[in-house]
Amino acid sequence: MTALPKNPVNVDLHVGDDTTANGDLSCWCTNRKGKLIEPIKVDKKNSNQDGIEFRLKNKEYEFVGFMSPQDRSHHCFEVVDMFDVEYEYEDGEKDGLYSFMTVEDKFCPTETLFDYELVFRKKNGLPEGNLYRYDPQIKNEN
Repeated sequence: MTALPKNPVNVDLHVGDDTTANGDLSCWCTNRKGKLIEPIKVDKKNSNQDGIEFRLKNKEYEFVGFMSPQDRSHHCFEVVDMFDVEYEYEDGEKDGLYSFMTVEDKFCPTETLFDYELVFRKKNGLPEGNLYRYDPQIKNEN
């Protein structure tokens, strides 16, 4: 069994409404402070970075996994946990369930930029035909 990262890079995946005529969703990744971070940079010299934890900010969607054409056998990145957490404000008010996905970074020094598609779906939708993919790319810096 793979251990969960202790100090993951925290990434928020934002999913917008269907704004274009073709039904595509607008997506972007930020850090927890809202700064755009694409590609996602993982610095192996920094001991404070150990894997990546994605949070899906739109509560209408949930993570179902990932796809990586470069890393089909998961030598570099592997999903180790997917779960939902209910966010609670300081005043005790709850904000619904957010989907999280934690990824172990095994770091492949021969690769610096990874195509890595986050796969998610609309909650309470039909099980077939409602999957979405988004590629923020991951950049290994050593």
